[in-house]
Amino acid sequence: MTCSILNRGRTIAFCRGISLIAAGATLLGVLGCYHAQPAVTVPQPPLIVDQAMQQRQWARSNAIYQTGAVKGYSTRTTFTTGPHDSRLLTTGLENGALIGNTVVMPFTLITTPPFTPVVYTGEEVPPSYTAMPPLPPSQTSAR
Repeated sequence: MTCSILNRGRTIAFCRGISLIAAGATLLGVLGCYHAQPAVTVPQPPLIVDQAMQQRQWARSNAIYQTGAVKGYSTRTTFTTGPHDSRLLTTGLENGALIGNTVVMPFTLITTPPFTPVVYTGEEVPPSYTAMPPLPPSQTSAR
């Protein structure tokens, strides 16, 4: 059976059914989309005060880091997809995100007018003495 205008009757109904199934399967891909990544935290090991620090009697201070925020313009993408193991799943989700973003784009023009600056936040490191994650255990070589 081919989808053509010349074949009437059941062929047209069949083509409509196939089109609706394909559109529905593509729209189901939107359900797997997400908006933001979870924040990354730096582990805070306890500060070890040794004899040298006790002798100095310096006031403790924290290292303050920049936020990593960047000012730019809106990308107009509401839905994005993450990495997946299945190529077929990734294809479906990307198509669903494309259709979802196309439908939502006129509304983003109202909520964020063109050429309005948007601040994109980066990783935020809280004040810390070291801001250094724990190192892996050292490997000792047998000599």
